Amino acid sequence: WKGNSGEINLLAEMSALIINTACQCLFGDDLRKQLNPDRFADLLAQMEASLIPAAVFVPALGYIPFPAAHERNLARNELIDMLSKIVENRQEREEKGDVDTHASDLLNGLMNARYSDGSHMTLHEVCGMIIAAMFAGQHTSTVTSSWTLMLLMCNPDYLKRVMQEQRDVLG
Repeated sequence: WKGNSGEINLLAEMSALIINTACQCLFGDDLRKQLNPDRFADLLAQMEASLIPAAVFVPALGYIPFPAAHERNLARNELIDMLSKIVENRQEREEKGDVDTHASDLLNGLMNARYSDGSHMTLHEVCGMIIAAMFAGQHTSTVTSSWTLMLLMCNPDYLKRVMQEQRDVLG
């Protein structure tokens, strides 16, 4: 992409944008600044590719050692390793007083959540919740955004109207 023209992989670019946006909104600067959004998106895509829709009705299918299940486990393990470092870093910074422990992001909420018996979530559980939160919305938002932009590019009159609205609202 150079100047006002060129080609991009719209789906890949929107995926990275959605991940960056979600990370900032849900988890503050910690995830966004320390996370490689392209790799994170790739790992989420690997997990999605391994899903077996019929397992919703026949849960035992999820335990059959298909090659895709192995790929899913590798992707999830890499995500857990990646996120564990970020969560541990936040915990260390909180212990030193370098982080506002009353910050209202989801990461802080997960790290400080307590079960009814008073125990905290484990690091593995916190990372699993982050993956679930990102997995739940990333695909839908990426596809919706990509289709919207593609349709706008195919309909110049609507694109002009959208661009004008942005100028009017954002200045």
